[in-house]
Amino acid sequence: RVQCNERNAGPMLLYSRDLQQARQWMKAAKMAKHSADAKVSLQSCLRLLSQRARRRAWLALVDCSAALVGLKAGVRQLGFRLEHAQLARGWLKMTAIYSTHKDSQQATMRRDEDKLRQDQEALQEAARALKDEISTRTATRSRMLVPPSSAETRHRAITQVQQAFRSFRGEHM
Repeated sequence: RVQCNERNAGPMLLYSRDLQQARQWMKAAKMAKHSADAKVSLQSCLRLLSQRARRRAWLALVDCSAALVGLKAGVRQLGFRLEHAQLARGWLKMTAIYSTHKDSQQATMRRDEDKLRQDQEALQEAARALKDEISTRTATRSRMLVPPSSAETRHRAITQVQQAFRSFRGEHM
């Protein structure tokens, strides 16, 4: 520990990490009394040390202030939560019920959409079947509207006469 009594604001105490450094400081202070250059260099060194000490003190104050602000905010939040505990419980319960209600509505909507999609597919299948049925009937009908050839007409006439004769013979015998 080196004590400097020439300050107006009181003595400045310098603390070194080891004894050898403190002795070097004492030696420099004693030599500064006799030489002007040594005095100026010692003053600049002390200025740098005091600036660093002030900087560290300022940073410590800033850290302490930030901790106090955080503590104040935490206390304010705790007070608010204690005041509004009933509201918070009700709010949490309401949000939970709303989310389950919303989920069930979405599930119902999904089921309805699936059912609608199945119904539409069934209707499309029925429409395809009906279209096929109509197309086959139209094809058959168009064949009926075409007049038969003379060979077909002769063959049908002969077949009908033969069938009529057989039924007549079967009835009279």
